[in-house]
Amino acid sequence: MFYFYYFYVLMMFVLMVFLIYMWKMLFLSILIEFNLLDTGENGYSLVFMFDEKSLVFGFVVLMISMLVMIYSYFYIGFDYMFYLRFLIILFLFVLSMILVIFCPMVLSMMLGWDGLGLVSFCLVIFYGNFMSLKSGMVTIYMNRVGDVMFLLLIMMMWGYGIWNSSVMYLNDVFWFYLLLVMAGITKSAQIPFSVWLPAAMAAPTPVSSLVHSSTLVTAGLYILIRHWDYMLMLWVQLFICLLMLMTMIVSGLSALMEMDMKKVVAMSTLSQLGLMTSMLFLGEVDLSYIHMINHAFFKALLFLSCGVMIIYGWGGQDSRHLMYSFLGYLVVLLCFFCSNVSLMGFSFTSGFYSKDLMLEVLCGDYNIFVLLMVYVGCLMTLMYGLRLIMLGFGNLSNKTVVYSLLDNMNLIYLMFFMGVMMFLVGWFNYWNFIVIEWWNVNMEMKFFEFIFFWGGIYIYMNMFNYVMNWFLMEYGFMKWLTVSGISFFLMLIDIFVQMDYTWNELIGFNGMKYVLIWFTYVYKYYYLFVKVILVMLLLLTLLLL
Repeated sequence: MFYFYYFYVLMMFVLMVFLIYMWKMLFLSILIEFNLLDTGENGYSLVFMFDEKSLVFGFVVLMISMLVMIYSYFYIGFDYMFYLRFLIILFLFVLSMILVIFCPMVLSMMLGWDGLGLVSFCLVIFYGNFMSLKSGMVTIYMNRVGDVMFLLLIMMMWGYGIWNSSVMYLNDVFWFYLLLVMAGITKSAQIPFSVWLPAAMAAPTPVSSLVHSSTLVTAGLYILIRHWDYMLMLWVQLFICLLMLMTMIVSGLSALMEMDMKKVVAMSTLSQLGLMTSMLFLGEVDLSYIHMINHAFFKALLFLSCGVMIIYGWGGQDSRHLMYSFLGYLVVLLCFFCSNVSLMGFSFTSGFYSKDLMLEVLCGDYNIFVLLMVYVGCLMTLMYGLRLIMLGFGNLSNKTVVYSLLDNMNLIYLMFFMGVMMFLVGWFNYWNFIVIEWWNVNMEMKFFEFIFFWGGIYIYMNMFNYVMNWFLMEYGFMKWLTVSGISFFLMLIDIFVQMDYTWNELIGFNGMKYVLIWFTYVYKYYYLFVKVILVMLLLLTLLLL
């Protein structure tokens, strides 16, 4: 097992060095094509595209995968069989993500896209209990909706005999990209497909740090970024943007009510995905891409810090029951704090470089309603970030814990390295990739943000009631609209089946048979009936006379 572990880490390192070398040498895109099938009109080739966006994002995925792999050895490495199975599944998961990143053709991208859904199901049910299976079924059902959209795309492109989306005919571009957007928002867990993301927290914490930082949830956003040049009409983009902003606000409010620490971080991921997707549909592609890169690092570090707190804090994920000593956890708490302030957009952190530019750009020629919704969503980010810090630092105790983090110095070095990378990546991306106009925001707008912040805290502290808490704990009733709604639909189908054997028999063909039989009897006894009526009328006349 140890040889496989070191081989996997070495392979990730070699691939990262290769991507760095290619990115350093490249100024144009490179396409590598393998001809797999030639049927005359509809041939198929496996194409890999290496350009700036794919190389940088591939490097981020491989680096975080390598760090998560090292971290997972300290998390579940004590069980040989579990750890070996975990390594194999995680390797397939990363391989599927690499196919999505470097394959520009829809059919080859489908291999990685479908692989992400299937392997994520195996990771969510990793522990093998009932709750894990239930969460896994929710995850794979929601992801299957995006898979169906991809299959419809493949059918459409097969009809034209092309596999490159950039050469679609103009009259079919709208339907092509509408299906692509539906697939993307399904994989990114946006409304109304948000319920699977909190359910995926049943997976081990290393999986959560990888899934919610740079792989599964960002796959949908990544394919939308790659195909942005031929996107939908303006009014459709605005409608989808408002839908994504609703996801950002509802998930942010849900994070303020949740007590499970991992689910709070999952809700923060959902909120940030809503922000990135909404900025994409406003046309700010570079800002959305850079924030996705920055988010991958600080969110992975946040999950790793929460995992250490959970496993060394008497177990359990309920933040009210966690307890750990300050001694030996200084580096973990420091990483936890730094990742949270980066999530909030504190000055000179990685989240600041992209989020502050987003807010400044929105002060330009954009809808005031969109601007207010983004500000409210960022306010929610600030509030649940502060809440996470209070949950993390509010459980310190002077009691002796079972395990000490000082026994695993390699884990401390790993988290310290990831914290340094979190600060450097924002600065590096800001000065190397962002090419936009400079925006100067006046003092009144900055002061408005300050007033908005304290007003939101007052509303949060004084005006929430039981009904609102219940609404937010159910993620805006998304669970009832999706999972419970499907169950209710299946129950209705069962009712319809039962009706088919009862009432439908009376109003269907059998009912028509009974009606025809009745008319036959009426026709048969018609003359007898007329005679009886005439006799009764005659008797009545005689009595009256």
